Amino acid sequence: MLIPVLIALAAIYFIFPERWVNQLPGILVPKEPIQKDLPAMQAFEYKDHYITPLSEYDITARVLAKRRYYFDREAKISPVDFTLGWLKMSDSEILDHFSFNLSGRYYISRYDLQRVLRYMTSQQVHEQTANTHIIPATDEIAKEIKRVRAGHIIHMQGYLVRAEGKDNFRWESSLSRTDAGWNACELMFVKKVEIIK
Repeated sequence: MLIPVLIALAAIYFIFPERWVNQLPGILVPKEPIQKDLPAMQAFEYKDHYITPLSEYDITARVLAKRRYYFDREAKISPVDFTLGWLKMSDSEILDHFSFNLSGRYYISRYDLQRVLRYMTSQQVHEQTANTHIIPATDEIAKEIKRVRAGHIIHMQGYLVRAEGKDNFRWESSLSRTDAGWNACELMFVKKVEIIK
């Protein structure tokens, strides 16, 4: 009897996403992420992986989508992805014309092209959003990450990194906000996270 109940609860969890946090119209994040070069840093161990910091990274952004992962290889170090937006892509008036979906560690956006082009170009949409794989530095940060919902404004500090596993696994962050494709996502080792009220 217990197993069908657990299956039903799991189905509800995956089918019905967390409730979107509404915000008033207007640009809520008026600045781009800040990325700073680092001197060469040695890798450190984290959950049977070696993490090499590539750049310091400081980002305030609106969470456009969130997804938790449990079973893929990457979930061993990164249990959550955020699709993040800033500048015009933090404005509810514009975001009302979008839908976002995270799947397979990528995000897909759909939007009403004619209405969105009144505010910004397709290139700006691309340059003011990013899919970010989250590696929480501590258990406390992991708990705070779980509290974040789509629609929240958050501030995170840490590193963009390369992760290497002892099984020849390798995962490396993009260092650009303008690239696209397979290697365009940010892989962030998060040392600080805050939900901005």
